[in-house]
Amino acid sequence: MHTGPVGRHLLVWAYLAILPHVRRYHAEHDVPDDVSWTTLSALGAEMATSRQITGMSGLDATWGLPRVFRGVTYRLGRLAFDRQGPRPDPADHPILRPGQSALNTHVPAGGRPLDPAACDESFASALESFPKLFPERVLAFCCHSWLMDDQLAAYLPESSNILQFQRRFEVFTDREQADWAPLEHLFHRRYQGKTVPSELLDELPQKTTLQRAVVSHLRSGGHWYNRTGWILLQRRNKGARSLAGGAGVAGIREP
Repeated sequence: MHTGPVGRHLLVWAYLAILPHVRRYHAEHDVPDDVSWTTLSALGAEMATSRQITGMSGLDATWGLPRVFRGVTYRLGRLAFDRQGPRPDPADHPILRPGQSALNTHVPAGGRPLDPAACDESFASALESFPKLFPERVLAFCCHSWLMDDQLAAYLPESSNILQFQRRFEVFTDREQADWAPLEHLFHRRYQGKTVPSELLDELPQKTTLQRAVVSHLRSGGHWYNRTGWILLQRRNKGARSLAGGAGVAGIREP
């Protein structure tokens, strides 16, 4: 539905109207000023992305910004993290037991490369900051993204930042076709059909290894998938991988 310039800026005005309330909420929870403003800058980033995709100013419907302006999402360096409430009884989750929480991990567009050092800093900051700011007992990180698709390993070099990021996650719990995800996030194009037409693939740039990988895979009849990866934090510091791939993170033991 086309809403015109006014309609496309309605959410922008709404977010700006509640900005003082969000800032007050951040201050009441001792969120540092730099983290607060960096987190809230997601509004401008989302507007820029929307313009790249549609050619128009304003905003499309977005699931991410409501979480930012509700005090759920926080940008910590290269990565952003969502607070998730504790799982209720009875247990209905493949990873978390009742009462346990996880931080949902996002990779914001643009900014610094997704290099291991930058990610290390973000995960370390989340582990240090969230327990001080909020009451949830966080026992895992998760990430639901096409960047978790294990098919990427067939196309990208072992040293790629994406594969190094993916390997931080130890357990994967779901898999759903999502060709739309790389089209939107990598090429700023939208397509919701089950099979991407060759005419659209012909229009996509092929400048990077990742761009060529996405197009080649789709052109061969393959599909890309969203998966949810999990980093299971330790209860006792022994015998497992760290968030950086070294020593120091043990998995949550099964009940």
